[in-house]
Amino acid sequence: MDKTEKTIIGKDVIESLTTSMYDDPRFVYREYIQNSADAIDKARQLGIVENGNIYITINSKKKRIEIEDDAIGIESSKVVEILKNIAQSTKQKGVDKGFRGIGRLGGLGYCEKLIFETSSKEENVKSAMIWDAKKLKEIIADRSDKEEASTVIDKVTSFTQDKEDLNNHYFKVILEGVTNEKLLNVKDIREYLSMVAP
Repeated sequence: MDKTEKTIIGKDVIESLTTSMYDDPRFVYREYIQNSADAIDKARQLGIVENGNIYITINSKKKRIEIEDDAIGIESSKVVEILKNIAQSTKQKGVDKGFRGIGRLGGLGYCEKLIFETSSKEENVKSAMIWDAKKLKEIIADRSDKEEASTVIDKVTSFTQDKEDLNNHYFKVILEGVTNEKLLNVKDIREYLSMVAP
């Protein structure tokens, strides 16, 4: 084989890591809560929080979901590295609840925009990684274009930073334009989480 020949990972792999990975769309709650639980464990170990909280807000009228914790957050210098890259988790298998670095992508299959907002303790910076899920679906659906996964990710992501209170530390997942009504049914989600949440 020619050594200059490059291995190509096609854009369809992104779909395989989002909507195609689970049968039940409610899994996205479990994934994000699992990530928050891991962050709370770390925040406790570091003495940042005593208990730690996870807040879930479901606004069915606005088709918006927010899942937020008050744990460790992500340092501003590491946000892009952690939240844009795929399957490069820093978590430890057998120690943390999640460890593959792909669960956070699950929301892409069920909304128009997926936003991760975070701030780390003693940093006055709020960082946001925004995934345009609607655009992503359009690109994947275009069978005439054989773009690579990394190129597509660059096209559908953006990164912003703003000022934040020095004492705030959190990680928030926002699903805007939720496309699956099942995710907006508060009663059903409450029952589901009572069975599967860590």
